[in-house]
Amino acid sequence: MPLAIYVCSDCGYDLRGQTDLRCPECGQGRAGGGTSLQWARALYRGAVLQAGALGCALLFAMAEIVKTPLSHSKVNLYSIGKLLVSALLFSAIFLLTAQDPQESFTEKAVSLRRILRLIMIIAVVVGAVQFASVHSKLSPVLSAVQPFLEFAGVFAVIMFTVYMKHLAMRLRERRLALFTGVMILVTGLSLVLYMIWGAWSLVVRSGVFSSVAATVSDLITRTLGAATALQGLAFIPFALFCLLAFRRVYLSVRNVRESRVRVVDSTTG
Repeated sequence: MPLAIYVCSDCGYDLRGQTDLRCPECGQGRAGGGTSLQWARALYRGAVLQAGALGCALLFAMAEIVKTPLSHSKVNLYSIGKLLVSALLFSAIFLLTAQDPQESFTEKAVSLRRILRLIMIIAVVVGAVQFASVHSKLSPVLSAVQPFLEFAGVFAVIMFTVYMKHLAMRLRERRLALFTGVMILVTGLSLVLYMIWGAWSLVVRSGVFSSVAATVSDLITRTLGAATALQGLAFIPFALFCLLAFRRVYLSVRNVRESRVRVVDSTTG
């Protein structure tokens, strides 16, 4: 049995027989090193699934644009693609929001990580209701609240990028943290435009500025579409940055673990 998992990462104290993750000798270190191998592996797998979800989304979008034979088939390609991408994203976010063992003692009851997981569950429920009620009586109701759902979706993306920035800084991945900051700005722009669009919709319904309503509405719609497209394009390098960063973290932690196993085995042999 590899003994390195029983050695404190800070002071080297023998942790065999200890049930607490904290070292009783120094109170700082933990078994297995500064970053858990299981947690690093979960982050890397989440990044892989996130990149896979983005790749599937691009493929299905291209199939719709170029009008391939699949897009004209009896099977609803858009619905299948949406379900596949949603399943991959659900799995990716679930892994990316795995709890860091080092924060298990200090994490608050209401944390950003837990809020994201709750939002993820709510999004799955809402998506299932939307998919099941396409031809039901609930369809008009869901159509009426669709703008609010889109606004909530953009807000959830901002929360996710803020969490990813915190995660990147925790792992000292400065490039990922820098690009995640750019993602926050781009997504924040989309959120502001959604708020302007919602406020302008209320103005149009009231009948004020009816002479320029069509022109302003078209301008806001085009700007919002451009911002949404920019946000979607920004997710391509974001997913790649996450994949490279978390792969680097996982390989680093795994190499440290293997070297400790060799050192402890050599000293006990």
